[in-house]
Amino acid sequence: MLKVIRQKEILVNVYIDALVEESKSDKKYYIITIQDLTEVKKTSEMAYQHKLTGMPNQMKAMQDIPILFSKIHTQNNKIALALMQFDNFSRLRSIVGYEQSNEVIVTFSNYLTTIVSEMNVNVYHTFDNHFLLTISNVNSVDDVKALIIQLQTKLAELYKMEDTNLHLTVSVGVAIYPESGPTRKLLDNTYKALDMAQNEGDGNIVIYLPSKLQNEFDELRLHNDMKSGLEKGEFEVYYQPIIDVENEEVVAAEALIRWIHPELGFIPPDVFIGLMEKTGFITKLGQFVLEEVLKQQKRWELFKFRPIKPT
Repeated sequence: MLKVIRQKEILVNVYIDALVEESKSDKKYYIITIQDLTEVKKTSEMAYQHKLTGMPNQMKAMQDIPILFSKIHTQNNKIALALMQFDNFSRLRSIVGYEQSNEVIVTFSNYLTTIVSEMNVNVYHTFDNHFLLTISNVNSVDDVKALIIQLQTKLAELYKMEDTNLHLTVSVGVAIYPESGPTRKLLDNTYKALDMAQNEGDGNIVIYLPSKLQNEFDELRLHNDMKSGLEKGEFEVYYQPIIDVENEEVVAAEALIRWIHPELGFIPPDVFIGLMEKTGFITKLGQFVLEEVLKQQKRWELFKFRPIKPT
């Protein structure tokens, strides 16, 4: 009768100590200690998994991305990072509840896991409702966009509750090397693209292409320069006259804020206003504009100008 013995590999640490007995014989003894690392390995692996879905998490992504970048120069194809975020997820939680909304996340993550074996894609569950895709061997920007659209379409069909579609959408930011910039900025540019996609509305895809951006500024530098810029008088209020067509008289003026940076020059409002809204600095800027408008109104009164209503 043939007896089958199943073997199982166990990761261990082995420690060997030598002990010499002080006697005429000087006998030497060896103490061997074997430590089973099964639980240690399990704990280590869990540190790189998202608790809800069991998918590779943010820590694992930060470990894998540099390895992906190191292979770039050995391949002729492009690579891409795509960051996906559910739209209005807090509203979804309020409608279907915490457990059901978690089920949505798990169901979608299970689907994402199936595409890993089919394509050159790695998927990470980075935060609550964020998923990061690293895509290697990319032939073109259109290929990446086609994959994202496929995922968005699947999500729209994926989850029903009591035969009612929840109409789920995700916004997606994509950065592709080399079109979107150097590898050291690729992940940051993915987050910028996601922010742009969310500002455009639900279910949008934005591929970060600096060549198509009218102005590209270092947001961190602008954020650091805002406070000093306000104190140093770099912000100015301009007035766009509003004219009554019938009598051709100025009846009001629109107050417009402008930032003249001493080194970067004119910073477009569509660049710094959005950044201020995200950082909360917009409140201080609003107070500054209000004070400047009131001062200007007083100047007009002193010079006996026709009353003009600022807007």
